[in-house]
Amino acid sequence: MVNQSVGVLTNHGFSEVYFLTYLLSYFLIFWSILKKPAIEEVNAMRPADFSDEKIIEAGKRLQVQKGKVTGYGLRIELGGGDQNRLISVWRKFAEQETKEAVQDTELPPEIEELLDSAGQTLLSQLRSVTASIHQAATKNADRRVAEITRQLKELEEQTDAELKDAGIVIEKLESESGELQQELTKTEEKLASALEEAKKYEMKAFQLETQLNEMKGVEELIKRLEALEQRATTETVTPPQEAGH
Repeated sequence: MVNQSVGVLTNHGFSEVYFLTYLLSYFLIFWSILKKPAIEEVNAMRPADFSDEKIIEAGKRLQVQKGKVTGYGLRIELGGGDQNRLISVWRKFAEQETKEAVQDTELPPEIEELLDSAGQTLLSQLRSVTASIHQAATKNADRRVAEITRQLKELEEQTDAELKDAGIVIEKLESESGELQQELTKTEEKLASALEEAKKYEMKAFQLETQLNEMKGVEELIKRLEALEQRATTETVTPPQEAGH
């Protein structure tokens, strides 16, 4: 029957991978039924109104009568109780019954062999897919690393070039700064020399002014002497007038 199902799936365009995926889903469901732990607990702080045995018996009666068991139906059947606890006890019992039924069921050797073969094929396919994914991820990572390395190298080269250009500019500025410093030193020396010369000229000017003032005094004295001399000469040349004339 499984081979016929495979043939039907293949005839309808489904590949073996889709069939293996379908088979894997079946295995996962089957395995979860066998290994699923009990996750619902009874509230220990509240005493139970009905024992588990009574709840299970009521559930069996409902299953026979209505074919479906609900928390509300259990409460009506028992005449009270917490619906959550009632349905929790019943579900736990039903799951245990299902596990025992599955465990007691023996598959035919042909199906067992087919399942073993399908499991091996599925594992091989999963291993191949995993290897392909790993290889693709590795190549992608290698490409990414290579790209990052290339970008870092370009950035490093660009940085080196910019640093080199900056070094040239700094060297040029330092050279110009040195030349300007030399020019400034020379200018300061010339200024100091000019100030010294100015002081000398100022001293000479002061001396000349002093001499000029002295010469002006001498000239005034000479003028006075000449005036006195002229006066004396005039008085000597002109005789005094006689009295009575």
